[in-house]
Amino acid sequence: MTMGSDPTGAEEQVVLLAELQHRVRNTLATMRLIARRSAEFSESLEDYTAHLDGRLAAMARVQNVIIQNPSAGVDLDRLVTDELTSALAYQEERTHVDGPDLRLHLRAAEPLALALHELTTNALKFGALATPTGRLAVTWRIDERDGGPHLVFDWVEGGVPLDEDASRRRGFGTVVLEEMLAYSLSAATTLAFAPDGLHYRLTLPLTSRTLHGGTGAPPPPLRPQDGRG
Repeated sequence: MTMGSDPTGAEEQVVLLAELQHRVRNTLATMRLIARRSAEFSESLEDYTAHLDGRLAAMARVQNVIIQNPSAGVDLDRLVTDELTSALAYQEERTHVDGPDLRLHLRAAEPLALALHELTTNALKFGALATPTGRLAVTWRIDERDGGPHLVFDWVEGGVPLDEDASRRRGFGTVVLEEMLAYSLSAATTLAFAPDGLHYRLTLPLTSRTLHGGTGAPPPPLRPQDGRG
């Protein structure tokens, strides 16, 4: 053994490199999916460009948080407020954000950031943030379910006249909210169009794959089944 060598440090570097490789692969797979599925649901080149730009920007924001401190995980409250603030949608008199401190694993932060972008964009165009009477509550809690802790995340819009065609519209955002999170994170989701606005619930198992500080095998790339959109 070479004098001064540190086998423990070398092992840590190998682990970090493997984690970085998995992260880069999954991020690139997600970006390819975003580009392809955005094209499928876009009505024009301008529509495609606008949607793609917004989705890639959401991915860039979460990557910026990760780069600042890769070992710290991603704070859920920051993930929510960053998305709302970037879209100029965080309005204290109309937007309520509340939940316990929770740091997500990087593997969970990326798809959740994309879901938050889709929810925010929809709220600004058609939902609670598109009308002066609209209200938005984003809350989360930790429940004990099925023998383990689960994140229960609620996005509840109110004060929005019911659009009878809303539940019939299906775009890439619906794929993200209903399929991608279920596929990549084993989450349960509920998307409902109530008489006063959109209600979305995400129930996410807090395991080594989703909660910061755990270990475990990396999840497969995000790849919801084609043909369901």
